[in-house]
Amino acid sequence: MANPLSTLGILHTLVSVPPIVFGVWAFVRDGRIDPGTRVGKAYVASMVASVVTSFGLSSTGGFNPGHGLGLLALLLMAVGAAAPGLGVFGRATEYVRTLTYSASFMVLMVPGINETLTRLPASKPLADSPQSPLVQAALATWLGLFLCGATYQVLRLRARAYAHVGGLPQR
Repeated sequence: MANPLSTLGILHTLVSVPPIVFGVWAFVRDGRIDPGTRVGKAYVASMVASVVTSFGLSSTGGFNPGHGLGLLALLLMAVGAAAPGLGVFGRATEYVRTLTYSASFMVLMVPGINETLTRLPASKPLADSPQSPLVQAALATWLGLFLCGATYQVLRLRARAYAHVGGLPQR
């Protein structure tokens, strides 16, 4: 078996699936990850568990890019959670909140894509390294999907804001 997983690796893998499920569920149901909903709270809790369990893993023996991405995901969620109370974003607060949670999901998937493609199938993984053209193409596709999704979210929030104030502004 190529690249066998340690016990902690297996645990981390199992703990890392729920934030993917909850994130997709939130996007499908609400068009965004809303930490005020049950699904959003489950996303946040499972994302924290995923990041925390990742710190015991390292193929290089120390801090690695996956750990940095985990910290970035936590930072993005912290900014999203704090945005309404900070008062510095003004009318952009809901945009910041929505996009930071979405970006945390995008960041979560980067090591997930890399690990999946370089470990599966176990007998002959699809890619041999993060620099593999397949991994790079998958990550570029993921970034494109994120940008499309973020654009959709901004347009949706904008439409909701206009509807809330009675339609498009008059000239």
